[in-house]
Amino acid sequence: MLFNKNFLTLLSVITILAFMNCAPLVSTRYDSELLLSSAAQEVGPDGVLFSALPLGQLSIDRELPFFADEVFFTEPVKQVIWDHNLNGTAFCEQSSGETPWSVKIQCSEPGTLNLFFIVEYESGVDESFLASVDVLAEPTDEPIDEPVEPVEPTPLNGEMLYSTSCAGCHGSGANSTKKGRSAGQIQNAITNNVGGMGILSTLSAEEVEAIADYLDAL
Repeated sequence: MLFNKNFLTLLSVITILAFMNCAPLVSTRYDSELLLSSAAQEVGPDGVLFSALPLGQLSIDRELPFFADEVFFTEPVKQVIWDHNLNGTAFCEQSSGETPWSVKIQCSEPGTLNLFFIVEYESGVDESFLASVDVLAEPTDEPIDEPVEPVEPTPLNGEMLYSTSCAGCHGSGANSTKKGRSAGQIQNAITNNVGGMGILSTLSAEEVEAIADYLDAL
């Protein structure tokens, strides 16, 4: 058993070193924030490696995107290297991500995925990171929902605001005694409590503007 462990350790080192010799140079910095999402989860103990899917979504036959937070690295980087194994001896299909700071892995069998990330600095110093995650036989969570398009806010109804806030004193609709009043004039009257209008101090600037637009249109 000891021989097997030593052999596997040596095999992993040889595999990583061989991969280092053909890894592309990283001559520029990439913004890993482009890969961040609300689903991103830290997968390593160093705050460097992340999964772009929730951990409950890391399952077989699914492309699993991982990435490194390059903000962590302040020293100039020469190149970065990704490698992995499954359960210590098997391997999955590995492909390049959108940038050298990311990688995609797809496994056909469940197990413990060991993800290796090696950084070679321009100074010649190397730094390595390891993250281990479970690749599930089936995902335990529902598929991630598509991003929801933001809903445009409903425009303020100046007529309704005037009717509920102003008509009792100044007359309704076309009978208003405050036709043509600007937002500034209305706000000044509220601020200075002219005729008791200080009671309307809860109106927002947008609501005051909507009332002024309504009066201007009368």
